[in-house]
Amino acid sequence: MLLSVIIAIGNLERDIENLYRIIDHVPESLVDIILVLDDDKKRLEIDLRNYLDHSFVNNFKLIKSNARNPGGSRNLGIACAESEWIVFCDSDDVPNIENMLKEIKRDECKSDVIIGTFEFENIRSNSLYKRYFGNDSSQNWEEVGVNPGIWRWVIKREFVLNLEFPNLSMGEDQLFILNLLARNPIVKFSNELFYRYRLGSTSSLTSTKQNLDDLIKILEFEFMWFNTDFHYKRVKGYFIIRQIFTLLRHGNLKSKTKSIIFLFLFVGKSPLSQFSHGGRFTVKLLRNFLNL
Repeated sequence: MLLSVIIAIGNLERDIENLYRIIDHVPESLVDIILVLDDDKKRLEIDLRNYLDHSFVNNFKLIKSNARNPGGSRNLGIACAESEWIVFCDSDDVPNIENMLKEIKRDECKSDVIIGTFEFENIRSNSLYKRYFGNDSSQNWEEVGVNPGIWRWVIKREFVLNLEFPNLSMGEDQLFILNLLARNPIVKFSNELFYRYRLGSTSSLTSTKQNLDDLIKILEFEFMWFNTDFHYKRVKGYFIIRQIFTLLRHGNLKSKTKSIIFLFLFVGKSPLSQFSHGGRFTVKLLRNFLNL
């Protein structure tokens, strides 16, 4: 197998038909699909197993998880992956696995990570728009800072060995990415369309506010090693600004107060040059949120 597609499944009932479409469009000969079911509804598990048994997909694994968060479930998926490359997808979105495979073959193993482009589908407003990379690496990292999206990161499996997601529901992907970048991978930006992110899905964790406190824990982790020698330090700054902005925009009074404290810490710890980049990034982030 060339690519393992790891899908953490929770709160799936309203989007199970979308998961079936993902399964049906997997190029079977090169891909194995790892479904990590983090839901205690027995009926859902039975329906999923029946569908898999009667589908044309043979290269799949269905694993039960009690993590109750995507971070812990993805860790189980990593442990079961055997392909050369891995990608993490959500059950309510639309991955373009064929384009991922095309870019993997084109890369000829020169890179450790390939970050593809994606498109937003706003379900509520019935609109769709795409995000592309340019030739400027610095601006591309800003684009990643605005839209980290672990689901558009295709990663060599050997590069994530002994690397884990925190057992959280929000921000866990961004901390995982920072820990991955701390290993100094060779990163390639690709304008192949890897993913369609469906904004406004009923099962999306980001559609609720109950997990926002996870971002406070993530920020605490990030500030613990803020001043360590890190090649992708600016990317970490982008993620911190993004998380603080999310708390200010969606959090309750307690989380907003903590986010302001983090903001002062960030300004105090950041060199003037990095802070100026952060200011430009904040403007870009605001524009992105307003567009949505």
